[in-house]
Amino acid sequence: MEVKTCQHHPQIPRPTGEGRRRGRKAPPRTSSPSPRARPHRVRLDQGRRRPTPHPHQGATSRLPAPPPPDNQIDPPMETKTMLADTKTRERARTPTVRVAEADYDRLLNLADHDGPGAELLARELDRAIVVREGEKSRPFVRLGSTVEYRDRLTEKVRTVELVPPDAADIDANRLSVLSPVGAALLGLSVGDTFSWTAPDGRPRVVTVEAVRRD
Repeated sequence: MEVKTCQHHPQIPRPTGEGRRRGRKAPPRTSSPSPRARPHRVRLDQGRRRPTPHPHQGATSRLPAPPPPDNQIDPPMETKTMLADTKTRERARTPTVRVAEADYDRLLNLADHDGPGAELLARELDRAIVVREGEKSRPFVRLGSTVEYRDRLTEKVRTVELVPPDAADIDANRLSVLSPVGAALLGLSVGDTFSWTAPDGRPRVVTVEAVRRD
């Protein structure tokens, strides 16, 4: 075998020809290892269309609130005033009425007459409490009593004597029990308020402020 010396290192022989071919082959060149590839992650929503949000979604609604039920709608102020006046008249209509036993029969006969005062007197006698002579009771208006009362609509105070119709005298302040005001005052005590509707449709309200009997 022919041996040649190396040009740069003469002491080291360099194989030639067949010896070169039979020498150990250099290891094959490999590419540098690539970084570990990350597995491909498939998104769950991949391929699925996202819904388009509504233009008003998430925004404050500007639509007007629905109206309340009919039973919750506040009535107008005029209606409230009329209801309040009606309730006041209803409460004022229910004071206790007392009639002296000695006057009861006579008053029943007077109630048989015609007229708005007689009709009111008959209604009051139907619910009246008959007080016997000597029975303890609050002072009340009866025939012959002097009454000081206030007209709640005009706030005028007037003093009259309640008498039978044959003894009535307006100039002397003697008021007939058959008049609407006289029938309304009969049987009331101090502090009582009574209301009724006059024949012309106007409301009347009176309050007793003093009662005495001579």
